[in-house]
Amino acid sequence: MKHILTVLCASLILFSCGNDKKEQSEKSASSGIPEVDRLTRLIEKRPTDDQLYFQRAEVYYNNGLYDLSARDADRAIDLDSTRWEYHHLMADALLDNARSRESLRALEYYLQINPQRVPTWLKLTEFQYILKQYDDALRSINKIVEIDPQESEAYFMLGKVLLDKGDQDKALNAFQTATEMDSGNTEAWLSMGNMLTDQENPQALRYIENGLAIHPEHIPLLQSKGYALQKFGRMNDALAVFDKITSLETKNPEGHFNKGVVYLKMDSLDNAEKSFEIAQKLDPTNYLFYLNRGYVLERLNKLQQALEQYEQAEKLNSTKDERVLESIALLKAKINDQ
Repeated sequence: MKHILTVLCASLILFSCGNDKKEQSEKSASSGIPEVDRLTRLIEKRPTDDQLYFQRAEVYYNNGLYDLSARDADRAIDLDSTRWEYHHLMADALLDNARSRESLRALEYYLQINPQRVPTWLKLTEFQYILKQYDDALRSINKIVEIDPQESEAYFMLGKVLLDKGDQDKALNAFQTATEMDSGNTEAWLSMGNMLTDQENPQALRYIENGLAIHPEHIPLLQSKGYALQKFGRMNDALAVFDKITSLETKNPEGHFNKGVVYLKMDSLDNAEKSFEIAQKLDPTNYLFYLNRGYVLERLNKLQQALEQYEQAEKLNSTKDERVLESIALLKAKINDQ
């Protein structure tokens, strides 16, 4: 079945079917990536080995060179169009390279080759969801259910689409169906828990606990549990959950940050400041860690240290969070009044 549907090559995307795609040699200067150079040398010796192009495409992708990754994935497909992983990688590289239409066509092209492959339909649905093409996503979900009515991920994606469209009741039903099809679908338990927490519905904890019963060390579920407990005023219980997270993953900055937030709500300022400091050391690029540590230091009347934290937050604040500038202005006024 190799080279099947190559007549679609021109309409599919990317590169012409002649010239560049038919190059048999990749002789060039060093790329600066040793694994790329090693694979390039092998390709020079075996220019029709589709797996070598795929392997090099993976290395390019992992190094953020999405255009080169898509090019090599396309070459691998030209040599063997039956390998789903080649099409998936090309779609990923194209999407990450802001070529969304082409990424969708890459998946649609493979589905012409193998229209019954559910994982590719799911990937197409996920891309359509990311791109907010909700009607197309719903059509893809219907196709998946036609192929396999018991596919849990189809109902999970249905829930995500419905939630984005604002239909929370139907979204909840879809997530519940996903967990009925597969009780190990942690993303569905997580989505139900988060949705109900946002609604301030204590039933959120029941869904989160159901997921944790199957995966007791699932970090996102634990994070959601801690957040829900905090939101429902159970601070000591929330702190215990975040302690568990930081014991499972000692270098998890969000776990330490969330501990700091709980300590702050408990007015345990010294512990809050220490937790925010640990979070900063683990991830020095997150402006929220500096903003919150600055707030605690200000509460502790360590005004100059607080100002330093706020100013660092401003340097890192790519989102232009107005709270940062407001905190700096108010603190400077406070210092000047002393």
